[in-house]
Amino acid sequence: MRHPILSLAALLVAALSSVATAGADDLATVIERAKSVNETWSTVSSDFELATLRHERTLVESGSDRQTLVAELSYAGARSAWRAGFVRFTNEIVDASYAVVVSRLRNDASRLALGRAVASRNDAEARSRSGLASQREVTQARIGVGSAELDAERAGWQLGDALDDYRTATGIDRVEIELPDDPGLTVTLTEREWVERDQELARAQLGVQIAELELARLASNAARYDRRTAEIELEIARAALVRARRAAEQGYEAFVRRVSVQQQIIRIAEEQLRLSEGLASEADVRYERDLSSVSERDQNRINVLQARVGLLEAQRDLVKTILEYAVVAELEPDQVL
Repeated sequence: MRHPILSLAALLVAALSSVATAGADDLATVIERAKSVNETWSTVSSDFELATLRHERTLVESGSDRQTLVAELSYAGARSAWRAGFVRFTNEIVDASYAVVVSRLRNDASRLALGRAVASRNDAEARSRSGLASQREVTQARIGVGSAELDAERAGWQLGDALDDYRTATGIDRVEIELPDDPGLTVTLTEREWVERDQELARAQLGVQIAELELARLASNAARYDRRTAEIELEIARAALVRARRAAEQGYEAFVRRVSVQQQIIRIAEEQLRLSEGLASEADVRYERDLSSVSERDQNRINVLQARVGLLEAQRDLVKTILEYAVVAELEPDQVL
């Protein structure tokens, strides 16, 4: 009976240790800790704090309704920019965190592939010495080892880059991350609530109020040119409001659809992983019973790692969507992850 150096179970425990490690930081904690060093967050938060201070000062010093409305319009733009900036920041942290785990899995897969190529080369050379394999087969097997060595080296570089990017983005030297096991999202906001929170719609509504105020301020004997100009500006503002409301409603529908599609993709990826694990377990048993080669066994193990990468990438996309939802729903990351 053959005794594999590493069982499939042990392989998966080692490969996935970075996903759930005792004492590791969960993703919400990583996001919170990153705020103290991340350049994107520093810029976003500083810009919004400055906009808030200016808004408060303007409201205190405002001498007219128009000045107040203009200040609110500017501040709505600042809130919109802050939301977009927060999404950029969380996307950066999520991408960096998942990249570390995915790179570790790909590095493991590349080392398995190299071992598989070496075994194939050794087998070809042994068969060649017995006259059972041509020199062409031996040469091809040796080329395969060279390619696998390059792939393994490239995977090692990519893992190093991922670790560096994570440390730069988060300021955390100890790269132990606990990613969400089963990220999920139920959109509890109604379409009306979603639309009411849309900052571009808020800006459009303020634009209408400003245009209405400008028209109302005109004297009854105002020049026809001035009155018509104000009327046209109000028509334009109202049309912009209609477009903004339609865009907000369509945005809600698109978001709900995106969540549904991402959840379906995760379910498919989970099934692919389950099937790959089953085939790999069977391949382990066959190998132990001298019914298959080490090459077949390792290829099935590689398939498991690749399926795990596919699942993680699908989960990463949903996590980014969850954090985008948190911004709209005014929730903290630790409330949704």
